[in-house]
Parts: sequence; C-alpha cells; structure tokens
Amino acid sequence: MTRQSSVGARLQELGFDPELWATTDEEGSEPDHRAKPTVVRLARSELKPTLFDYQRDLASQVLRHVGSGDRLLLSLPTGAGKTRTAMAALIELLREQPNASCVWLAPSLELVDQAAHTFEALWRDYPDAADCNLAIRTASPEGSNLWLQTPQFLANQRSRYEAFSVAVFDEAHQLGAPTFRSAWEKAAVGASLQIGLSATPGRSSGDETTDLVDFFGGRLLVSKILGRDPVKTLQDRGVLAKLNFRYISKQEVPEHSVQRARVLLELCRRLIGRGRRALVFTETVVDAKAIASILASEGLAASYVEGELPERVRSERLRDFGDGRISLLLNQKLLATGYDCPAVSDVVLAGRIGSPILFEQVVGRAARGPLTGGNRYARVWQFDDHLKLHGLPQSYYRFRDYLWA
Repeated sequence: MTRQSSVGARLQELGFDPELWATTDEEGSEPDHRAKPTVVRLARSELKPTLFDYQRDLASQVLRHVGSGDRLLLSLPTGAGKTRTAMAALIELLREQPNASCVWLAPSLELVDQAAHTFEALWRDYPDAADCNLAIRTASPEGSNLWLQTPQFLANQRSRYEAFSVAVFDEAHQLGAPTFRSAWEKAAVGASLQIGLSATPGRSSGDETTDLVDFFGGRLLVSKILGRDPVKTLQDRGVLAKLNFRYISKQEVPEHSVQRARVLLELCRRLIGRGRRALVFTETVVDAKAIASILASEGLAASYVEGELPERVRSERLRDFGDGRISLLLNQKLLATGYDCPAVSDVVLAGRIGSPILFEQVVGRAARGPLTGGNRYARVWQFDDHLKLHGLPQSYYRFRDYLWA
C-alpha cells in the first residue's frame, strides 16, 4: 500500500471521505524549486552585542582553546542558546583573525539555515566584527570564512578538505552514527579547534556515553554561573519555560488505534481554538497527514511536515508556523531535535518515546522562556507516562558530571 492510499485509508477509519486527502494536500501541487546554495557577504554594523552572562562565559572558554587542537563539547539545556553562544565565539575569532576559516555541520537543512540566520543576526550586533563571507550549503567552502553544510553532504564527497581553523558539529551526541563520523573526519581533522554542541551530552547507554566522552577528550564546557541546577536557574530567570505535563486522555488509549487518533484530533481542535501554538508529534507520518487534512478542511490553521516533502514546501510551512499563520504543525520525528520556534506553547506526544535523550529533545521544543521570545509556562501533552518512564528532563546535569573530567 502506498503512503497516499494509507492516508486515504486512515481518513476512512476516522470517518472522513478519503478524497479529502486529494483536495487539501499541497504536496504535489507545485514543482520542487529547492532553495539554492547561498553566499552571503556581511558588512559592519554599529550595534553592541547582546549575550547572557553564561553565554559570554562559555564563549570565552571556547576562545581560550583556539589553536590548541583540542576537542570540546559545549553544553547548555535546550533553549538556552548553544548555537548563539558558539556563533559569538566564531565572530570573536574572526574579529581577531579575519582570514580564519570555519566549518559548521548540522544534521538537517533546517538546522543549517537556522545556524546561518543566527550568525547573521548576531554578527550585525558587533560594532567591530570583520567583514566575512558565509557559504550556506554550497558544494565548496572556497572563499568563505564560514561554511555551513550537512554531514550527509560531506559523507558523500570523496575528498577531504584543507584544515579549517575551527570545526563545529551541532547535535554532537549524534556523532556515533558512521555517516556523521565520516563527515567529521573529512572536515575537522587538522582543525586547530574542534567543537561539539549538545543539550544532551550523553547517549542512551553507558557505553555510548563513554565513547562520546572519549571522543571529546573528556572536555565538557559548562558555565558555573548556572550553578548545580542550571535548568531551574534558567527557568527562574525567564530564559527557559516551566513545563506543565498533562494527559491527553484520562483513560488509557491503545497505541496505534483509531481511538487514539480521534482523541488526538479533538485535542488539536481545542488547542487551535484556544489560540495555542502547538507542535504535535504523531505515531506515524500517515497520522500527521490525515489529521492535518481534516483540520485544514475545517478551516483551521494546521499543517504537517515530513522528510519527503519538497524542501520548498517544508520551508514554507515552517516559516508559516513561526510567523503564526499556522497554529498547529504535525510531524512524526522530523522536528524532534534542534528545531527552534520560540512561540511554541504546547508540545503533544501522541506516541511513546523510548529514549530519555529523545524525550528531552522533543520536550525542549517548548523550552523557550519569555526572555528569549517564548512563554513563562509551556504544556507537554502525553498519552503515555513519559515522566514515570524517563523522569523530568534533566540530561544536561544528569550527564554533566558523569565520566567528564
């Protein structure tokens, strides 16, 4: 059965006309005009940089290692600004060394573009930042000060690259994957400083965590400014939101059932009706498509994203969600890690998440507090008792002292 017919069958199970899928989905309505690789030339600005004290602390720690050949893992809780902190360190480096070259690897196109946007926005805040060239998803770093690409792209290239001054890998806890490790070896070997970024500086098993610790030489950068309970410190400051966990249904609802999809559909209607901005993680891609179709047919501002969508369509929907034209966005796991939309007020977990690391990444999509454009309180809706299974999101400080020297 094709995915298209699967969506039709799911709609029929939910009591809707299967033809609804053909009339509401935009996936194949237009050709795929993929976003082209971009080269950005930045000129100087006259504003002063704005970083939180703990971000300045961490950026300074990074800069002390420039030229050392060290590998470092920089960690902050999700929503606390890892990308911004690392980009500030790169801007400081380029200010001191205008001819330096840097590579930034992120495991999805969305994260690459998000990192480029962060660099541009932050760079404009520095009054004496050097002129620089950004190569965003280009085939080669030639002529750039900062090359932003996916590890998947580099893994498919035959040659290694000349040594960069600094190499950065976002979501560095994923470096256990052979494809990502291969890309890292092609781009980072020989760099005078190698930096990993992660909100969850550990893996699901002790052995995997030990491997990650060994890979980064036991060098985990955290800020003492945040104290022993950094999540609470950041919540009290308003940098992170306080999470309110709620059950979607008072009764147990079987996994992968039509009943669960119906209960989820009703919750989605309520969230949109209350003006919430919700990111919904469904059990399957088919459920994401079917529920989005039903909501859209009812005139509600909902849509879905998945990896097989044309990049242009995916980017448009993410932009519409970020700008508020879409109130509710469904996906299976595409947006589980790294995706940043400060306005998210609710995260809905329709399926069981077996990994504590992935659970904390998903919950982190609603982590932004009022000081960073988010909410004082955010809601996490669940069918299954993830709190009993995994405990409160705490991997940042659960792994902070574990094995790290």
